[in-house]
Formats: sequence, C-alpha cells, structure tokens
Amino acid sequence: MKTARTRVLYLMVGFTLGLPLAAQSDCKVILDASSKVLNTPAHMNITGTVGSLTTNAEMIYATGNIYMKIAGKWSIASTTKDEEQSREKNRQSGKVSTATCRYVKDELVNGEMAALYSMSDEPNKVHSQIWISKVKGLPLRQEDDIGAGDSKTHNSTRYDYGNIKPPI
Repeated sequence: MKTARTRVLYLMVGFTLGLPLAAQSDCKVILDASSKVLNTPAHMNITGTVGSLTTNAEMIYATGNIYMKIAGKWSIASTTKDEEQSREKNRQSGKVSTATCRYVKDELVNGEMAALYSMSDEPNKVHSQIWISKVKGLPLRQEDDIGAGDSKTHNSTRYDYGNIKPPI
C-alpha cells in the first residue's frame, strides 16, 4: 500500500512540475504557462488516484522554493531554479516529450476566462487537459491520465495565485 501511495505521489509531482515539450505552437503555450508558474507564487492542490487508492498533496511555489505537503507535513521538494535548469538541460539534450497539443475551446474556471488545451503523449501514455488563464497566461486547472491498463493514474490539479506565502 505504501509503495503504491509513493508511486502516485511521484507521478503527481513529476507531471505537475511539467514535461519539457516540443516547440509545436499549441505545446509552446502550455510550456510557457508551465515555465511562468515557476516564477509566480502559486498554491496547488493535487489529487491523484490509482485504482481505488486516492492521495492528496499540496505544493507551493514561493521565494524560489517548491514546497510540498505530504501526510500533513511541509518540506522543500526543490527550488524553482533547479527545476528551470533541469528543464533547460532536458531541452538541450533533446529529451523532450513527443506530445501533441491542441487548443480545444475557451471556458470559465473559477470566474476567469481560460483557454482549454489537450495534450497527448502516446509513447508515455499521458493525456491531459490544461486550462490556461487568457489574461495571466498561468495554468488554472489540469487533469492528467497517465499509464495504461491496471496502472492507470488520474491527477487533478487546481492552481491558486492569491496571497501565497511559504508554508515553513
């Protein structure tokens, strides 16, 4: 049970932090939003589900750190600078996702107009819907389906940008 829960958390965090995407135009919008959130104080509530196991986590981007709350305890998971460097290293080495992205439609998310994009990365079995603020260019919501067969994971992420402070 603990191994499955740990796997869910790593999938939640890894995908929420972002995949390096190819420069395809619609993927570039998603990549830009994912990069922008690293330098914007943000609070994310994440729910991950594998089969009947559901795990909740929170992340906060503030003061150059990425904080994560697991099992009621906050810790520093990484820094935004480390994450940016990792993305750049992957981009330079050619380790980018083979995802295809497309604009779907505009929708309201918590009273804010957002552009809904879908992303599909078949080799990695990742299918996502990402709502990006039309005004701020930041992600507001994200739904991810990862994997196939019995090991399928669903992550749901909600982003908040108001009054964000480091938790520790």
